[in-house]
Amino acid sequence: MVSELPMMWGQLVSSPTIPTPRLQTITSVIHLMSLAMDKMPGPIITEQSKNYMPHMLDALKKHPECAPLQKHVLDCVGHLCRSASLGGSASSWQTCASAFQDLLGRTLDARPKVRKQAMASVTDVLSSASQQVDPCASDLASDALLGLFTSVLRPAQTALAAASKAGSSKERSDCESKLTAAVVDLLHLLGLLKQSSMYLSQGCLSNLVENLVGLYNINQPLLSKHTTEVVLALLASPSCPLGAEVTATLLGVILQLRWDTSDSTACDVSCKVVESGFQRLFRLQDAHDSDGDGDGVGLAAQGLPKAFSKLTPLLGHQDDAVRYTATESLKGLIKGIPASLFHQISSSSSSSSTSSEGRGRTPKKGRSSGHPPGMTMIDHLVASLLANWTPSMIGAYGPTAMVTTELFHKASLAGGGGGGSGFSPGKTGEKWGV
Repeated sequence: MVSELPMMWGQLVSSPTIPTPRLQTITSVIHLMSLAMDKMPGPIITEQSKNYMPHMLDALKKHPECAPLQKHVLDCVGHLCRSASLGGSASSWQTCASAFQDLLGRTLDARPKVRKQAMASVTDVLSSASQQVDPCASDLASDALLGLFTSVLRPAQTALAAASKAGSSKERSDCESKLTAAVVDLLHLLGLLKQSSMYLSQGCLSNLVENLVGLYNINQPLLSKHTTEVVLALLASPSCPLGAEVTATLLGVILQLRWDTSDSTACDVSCKVVESGFQRLFRLQDAHDSDGDGDGVGLAAQGLPKAFSKLTPLLGHQDDAVRYTATESLKGLIKGIPASLFHQISSSSSSSSTSSEGRGRTPKKGRSSGHPPGMTMIDHLVASLLANWTPSMIGAYGPTAMVTTELFHKASLAGGGGGGSGFSPGKTGEKWGV
């Protein structure tokens, strides 16, 4: 039966113009094929791939107006590409490389059902390729996705630059129209990255992060919000591929942004990214990442003051949801601080509590704070909480008390020792703007 399906399909689509009833029949047949492929072993699909693939791609090109047909064909193409990725080798991937490009193109389709199916198929292929011993297929598939990302991002950056230089209102309006169209495509692509970014190959991560930072530079609130959701999906993944340096870079950019506190969802995501990002750095405390490019604890220690100063004002936010998220994120951040790092921080909190940090003022960049280098974090953390114990922040008293309790509890568990393994801040402070 499997070997007869391509012949039946070829007969159905042999005519260039197909009446609606026959098109419905084709859609039904291809739907059955997609259901069957879901149950077939990979080797059988691979064996028949050369028979199926030409007809599938032909249907995509001949009938772009039929959304149901496109949806089911994309499902089948996804199964075919996934079976080709099982070998992991470059030669096996070449049999479906062009089909995978078609899948990627459909992730920008204006029709939600078609776009959703294309995203699911691309994610399935990347997930399968990432699990193979031979990384060639994963590398090639990841490169294709990053190529699409770059090609969509470039028009947005060009339109933004042109809008800033536009002389007349008409020129500015034209640039803004182009920028709007590019942002729509970028939002669709970010929807794909939320599902699939954790399956990208290690070699593509630097380009991915560079493109994500480029999205923040467009300074479009909705775009920044969805970009942060992609970062959260990456950090929250059990198989998070990000190393210490890359994680610190992303956290540094997000902490430098001006958060939209009127959008509780955006604040929720941003708080969770900060918590997840630092938890990731804490987990990298005993070893450098796979590229050997940085110690997680050393990088985290430099960013903790900025993270606390960003999160603690949200404890007094008028929105209950924002207050709750900020409270839980701060408590999770404190719980995750390794004992060795907490000892190192505790040892710096000594007779210099009357310094500017102890009074709640953060020293300016490049100016000495009066503390030994790398040993003033606890002053920053306490000062951030003390700033909420004022009459104007009466709404923050409850959440601040809960976070302060967590800090006391952590201090009692960590003890008062000043041992710790220590770290050297070096150039890592530049990531956090301190």
